[in-house]
Amino acid sequence: MTPPRQILPNTNFEVCTRTFARTFRLLPTPAIKNAILYIVGVAAARYNITLYAMVAMTTHYHLAGRDTDGRLPEFIQYVNSLLARALNAEQGMDDKFWSGDGYHLLRPESPDDLMRRLIYIAANPVAADLVNRATDYPGLLIRPRDIGTTITAKRPDFFFRDSGSMQESVELRFEVPPEFAHLGRDGYVALLEENLRAEEQKLRAKRKAEDRAVMGADRCRQAALGRQTTKFEEWFRLRPTIAARVKRERIAAIRALQAFRESYYAALKDWRAGLKAVFPLGTWWLPRFAGAAVG
Repeated sequence: MTPPRQILPNTNFEVCTRTFARTFRLLPTPAIKNAILYIVGVAAARYNITLYAMVAMTTHYHLAGRDTDGRLPEFIQYVNSLLARALNAEQGMDDKFWSGDGYHLLRPESPDDLMRRLIYIAANPVAADLVNRATDYPGLLIRPRDIGTTITAKRPDFFFRDSGSMQESVELRFEVPPEFAHLGRDGYVALLEENLRAEEQKLRAKRKAEDRAVMGADRCRQAALGRQTTKFEEWFRLRPTIAARVKRERIAAIRALQAFRESYYAALKDWRAGLKAVFPLGTWWLPRFAGAAVG
């Protein structure tokens, strides 16, 4: 079972969700890219989520933003549920879409940690040996120049009814995080581009040293629906929930998370025993669906 997550308002996040059995479902086609943007845009407006960055690989997606009202689980549930049903309809499938291990949530602790995660997301296609530069990736990727611009996505006609309640189109924006607001939009974009170029150079050098080849944009477009990735991944690895490069910040964040979980489990034990229980601040599911008290 996933350990309890502390959900607090006005916090930055990065989430990653994988397809079932790491199969190719998020293909780099215009229809799928539009569907993802449409559903994310509708959900972001619905749950007051500020978007920072996104990439959709064939087997998973990364999304970073700010959870203004502390409703991130609702946002992710809405996105993943609607996207799975929509793409199953588009691809003629009716089976499980997402991996059963849930979404992976990561919390950047500082502006520097947040920038590192944003660059990680933008450089994901390069790190996966798909393209030499992020700008060459044919799939869904929010590039630095897309920040602060209005993106319009139309309601996918392969799933939603014209007479339904879903709006005909949605406008969404990927914004400058408050931590970098002092740079302005142009300054922030320039910083992203500078860091992304440096990361791409590092990844290309590593690839050359390991004698690995790049797939290329044309072959990316030829990804076959339902194919499973052949890339090896070690089982039972740690799944960090905190992104903090500075040791003291990382230790403080880990201790705070441990304290939250200890308090949560102690309250859960009392609650199950029928005793008065007060759960720690940030407990999300129990107060909403079971009437539990929160401190």
